[in-house]
Amino acid sequence: MLKQKLEESIGKSIDIICDNNFHNPGSNHCAHFVSHISDLTFDFNCKSFQGGSNAGANIRVHEIFAQCPKVGKISSAPANKPYLIFVTKKTNVNLDEKRMRNVPQKHIGVVVDDRVYHYSNSADKVVKWTIPKFEETFQRVYSGDQGLFYGLIPGSDLLLDVDVSGTSVQDTVAFELNKRGSKWFASATNHADNAEFYVGSEIKRASIGYFGIFQSASLYSGPKFKASDYETTIDHWAFLLQITGFCESKNFFNVMNTYDRAKFTFGFYQLAAHTP
Repeated sequence: MLKQKLEESIGKSIDIICDNNFHNPGSNHCAHFVSHISDLTFDFNCKSFQGGSNAGANIRVHEIFAQCPKVGKISSAPANKPYLIFVTKKTNVNLDEKRMRNVPQKHIGVVVDDRVYHYSNSADKVVKWTIPKFEETFQRVYSGDQGLFYGLIPGSDLLLDVDVSGTSVQDTVAFELNKRGSKWFASATNHADNAEFYVGSEIKRASIGYFGIFQSASLYSGPKFKASDYETTIDHWAFLLQITGFCESKNFFNVMNTYDRAKFTFGFYQLAAHTP
């Protein structure tokens, strides 16, 4: 999907890419382009700067660098996934602190399959270069000794590799996962109760940082919390739990989501994993 978006952007100017109002041809749009194409909406963004009615895209290279889940020298960049590429004077970057100085001479692009997609401010359009051409060009036009650095795309660390076989599970019940469309189903591989059940539907909304699994309310199933089952134990609090639990999960016990700010919630009360 990302590569397709990048390929379709080649030759386009920023006024075609950005649906907000930051289109000044005299401005630097390298970070602006990367943020629109990668759904990086955090401030300082084009909407905050020049207004508009659509989702903003960050316009500052050093702010994107600081948001990358992992950064390093280009020699350590991953070979099997897209990443961001940065060029600036070597002394402008502190990798240990994941910090880049806010100086004019810095540039950013997206690397997919060893090709750099970036916004050429001089040509006022998106171009596709090799990494050597990217390095040679900025070594020539920028002052000082330039360094190439990589950063994993912000939010990409939330996308997990899933073992669908369950073979890595040794000491408890293992589940085999099966994906049909956007829905995931599971069945136990080492337990007598091995009927397949619905786990959740996959969601990827990079613009707001949502990646993971959620359960549609129309597909909730299984046992439910009933206040009458717990009245003798916790008295009237059981009825308060039932009322609030209905708002969270319609009181189904096995409701789960892993996609929003809470990162992981489970159960009829939807308590987040970080809840004390």
